[in-house]
Amino acid sequence: MSHPSRWSDRSLALAVLLLSPFFLGAQDAEKPTSFDPRLTIQLVAQEPEIVTPTGIAVDPRGRIWVIENNTHFTPKNYKGAATDRIQIFDDYGPDGRARKITTFADGFKNSMALVLGKDGAVFFAMRNEILLLRDTKNAGVADERKTLIKLDTEGNYPHNGLSGLALGPDGKLYFGLGENLGKSYSMIGSDGVTLKGGGEGGNIYRCNADGSKLEILATGFWNPWGLGFDAFGRMFAVDNDPDSRPPCRLLHVVEGGDYGYRFKYGRKGIHPFIAWNGELPGTLPMVSGTGEAPCAVWACENGGLPSDYLGNLLVTCWADNVIQRFKLVPDGASFKSVPEELIKGGTNFRPVGLVPAPDGSLVVSDWANASYPVHGHGRIWRISMTTKDAPKAKPGDDADLRARYAYLKHFDRGIEQKAAILLATEHDQAPEVLLLRMKILAEIAGKYSEQEMLDYIRNDACAEVQLEALHHLSEKSSAAAIVPRLATKDPFLFSATVNALARLGDIPTLMKSAELPDARVRLGALLALHKSGDAGAKSVLAKLLLDPDVEIRRSAVQWVGEEKLTEFNETLREVIKLPMTTDLFKAILATQSLLSGDKPEKGEYVESQMAQIFPSDKHPAHFRALALKNLRVDHPGMKVAALKELLASKDPELRTEAIRALALHPHPDAQPELRALASDAALDLHLRADAVAGLTRSAATAPETKSLLLALLKDGTPLELQREALRALRAAATQADVMAALRDYAEKLPSIKAEARSEMAEQVQFAFHAGGVINDLPQFLTNYIDARPRNEAEWAAALAKPNAAVDAAAGQRIFYHARGAQCFNCHRINGRGGNIGPDLSPIGKTTVRERILQSILDPSRDVAPEFVQWSLVLKDGRRLAGVIVEENNGIVQLGDTTGVITKVKVPDIERRAQLKGSVMPDKLSDLLTQQELRDLIAFLIANGNAAEK
Repeated sequence: MSHPSRWSDRSLALAVLLLSPFFLGAQDAEKPTSFDPRLTIQLVAQEPEIVTPTGIAVDPRGRIWVIENNTHFTPKNYKGAATDRIQIFDDYGPDGRARKITTFADGFKNSMALVLGKDGAVFFAMRNEILLLRDTKNAGVADERKTLIKLDTEGNYPHNGLSGLALGPDGKLYFGLGENLGKSYSMIGSDGVTLKGGGEGGNIYRCNADGSKLEILATGFWNPWGLGFDAFGRMFAVDNDPDSRPPCRLLHVVEGGDYGYRFKYGRKGIHPFIAWNGELPGTLPMVSGTGEAPCAVWACENGGLPSDYLGNLLVTCWADNVIQRFKLVPDGASFKSVPEELIKGGTNFRPVGLVPAPDGSLVVSDWANASYPVHGHGRIWRISMTTKDAPKAKPGDDADLRARYAYLKHFDRGIEQKAAILLATEHDQAPEVLLLRMKILAEIAGKYSEQEMLDYIRNDACAEVQLEALHHLSEKSSAAAIVPRLATKDPFLFSATVNALARLGDIPTLMKSAELPDARVRLGALLALHKSGDAGAKSVLAKLLLDPDVEIRRSAVQWVGEEKLTEFNETLREVIKLPMTTDLFKAILATQSLLSGDKPEKGEYVESQMAQIFPSDKHPAHFRALALKNLRVDHPGMKVAALKELLASKDPELRTEAIRALALHPHPDAQPELRALASDAALDLHLRADAVAGLTRSAATAPETKSLLLALLKDGTPLELQREALRALRAAATQADVMAALRDYAEKLPSIKAEARSEMAEQVQFAFHAGGVINDLPQFLTNYIDARPRNEAEWAAALAKPNAAVDAAAGQRIFYHARGAQCFNCHRINGRGGNIGPDLSPIGKTTVRERILQSILDPSRDVAPEFVQWSLVLKDGRRLAGVIVEENNGIVQLGDTTGVITKVKVPDIERRAQLKGSVMPDKLSDLLTQQELRDLIAFLIANGNAAEK
């Protein structure tokens, strides 16, 4: 379920509840729909038999165990049970409905998770405690309760505490802890082992089945509410949910993994030291985004579903009324995927838990109402294959198991355990078998030698096996052997190598590695030294802060900020003088804020700092220029008068950024300044062109602007300015004098040099189109225009022509232009632009030209999880579509294709659904001339490959 920030207006939810009170009895259960015709859905139970269920489990006898939550923001006059309880459903009739219900245990509060272990063990998680329950008398009632884990904290929000129980292939108990609103805490195991924390975000822990030997497995989550293992011991989690930084995340969880979130840097998740998708070195990316409020993840490993489901993941999404299917695609040592809707219900279908039953079916607990407080409604559903599609036989003999690793999660638990032992002890060298064997080696496979682990790391072709071997290294002498692995580009192998080096603690080797030629190795050594916690490790910081590699400098700056190492203030002033990226610039601002004692959770300090930096000559010019780039032009501190003063600067970069800020500035006072710049024949040609591009905003409304643009079409004007004038005049093309000037210009095309004639002709054509006179084009105009590519292959061929001239500077103006594709409305480059779509600053560094072209021509082919499009149906009948830019304090901010952000109150949303297409419009290339598209791609590539000064 969702975080409280999504549902802060609880009074509204309570009012809805009181209008349909508990005592009115059961509502008709609206059956959800399966998008796979091979699956059928049956109702097992509904209120009053079960209300507001959360965790769910099924035992080998097929009995369904469910947590009935009666304490989640319990309203006054609630007529349900006084406490949470565990109910057991059994004896299913011909219609699938349970006819026998037993209360196994009660007396609990804020109960969320449930998992069944061996020998009748019942593991049960409340917000601040994990219990082991047993029925020692075989009476159907728990008569033994033992505390395994105790959470001592002031945090009391119901479900950002302990949750997500799962039993691993190693026999250990795994569980999650949410961000706990940043409150300090002590986590105490049954043997007294105590882990302390607070403010670091959510964690995933593991311990022995008796609660002993408690340890952290991974960190950097918001609220890891659902955990699950696949057949080969891989762990997956759903992170519920990232406040103002959607989407929620499906994560492949590995030992020592850092998934990027830190509560102490603010709930919004926008601080430079927070990562959601592996943006920072050492952090790990998501497998995929999920629907809103994911609660459970289950790996399809049994024979109860169609065979094409094997290895897939299923995820319940509470707020989106959906169960999603994820087909995993290997990606180095991890996976990527995209969500598909499998089961969809109405607004009151609120799936929480999802588990398999012995017959191969799936059982789902359903909160059954949008109300956040407990409300007296609930459902249990069963999903199974239709009779005609059900499997005819259940594999189980040893020979079959050897060949079919997928049946390690067979719905017969005896067969499952037999398969695990068999595969973990045999000598098969298949990667999946090695992976499982290493994961459960302490239990049944015996211990591998350190040398065997090193051999796997050096020689095994399977990245996952290398990853697992790195987790098992334990001898300091191994450190030097794995330092070269830091050169990998795989984020999971890089992270595991950093963690191993920090754990092994060979500080002298790491010190030497921080001076090696390979920048990636130096970066990994820096991260390992920081993570090691060694008191002497920071002695390398002064040098690394001034390292030639900008990413190393950025990570070193973060180290200074996180540890509040004020002794490096002087060195930071030297860092500011060096070339830097936008990421480094923001890291410096964040570190300066931390060193001065600011509270980062405020979230606004970066903009206020930038507004003070760019006008001040106390800072280096390139640092001020970065402040100009990154400060939004509509910020109160971005005054036209201050920009005008910078036009007289002797620094070309600062002057350039002032002109570009003026070109985007919405205030009318910017236009006279731009006209003066555009008329200045002594000004650099590219800067004049930037100014002309900015005049688009007043071309149709200011006569003096239109006159200037028309004058630039005269003979003798540089073609670069003529091109920009034509593009700007599209905004005024409906005016008669502009149309006449365009016809006159068309008559002059034969006199334009041949290599530019086609481009200028197409500019005229586009202006005519903008004026709505498509059928009134001069007949001869098309004679000068190159045949337009019709598909991706033809576009690729046209762009690849060796004699096709490109202009990256012109491409930059196109990116930020108010006419045409208007890329800047949704995307940003080096801090300037919108935040609806992905930041395109590094695209040229990481993406080939063909892939950039593909994303423009077919934007929906491959949509990153953070930028999937959503459809919102509002209660007043309106329909909206776009990217969820932020969701916080009960408000959804939806960005559309034009860059406009609409704010919607959560209670006003009837339903929401994830769309397959991109928010980026189709046929975007139709808004650009051929040369504009060439120049735009040239700009994206050049920007990614060039160091920012």
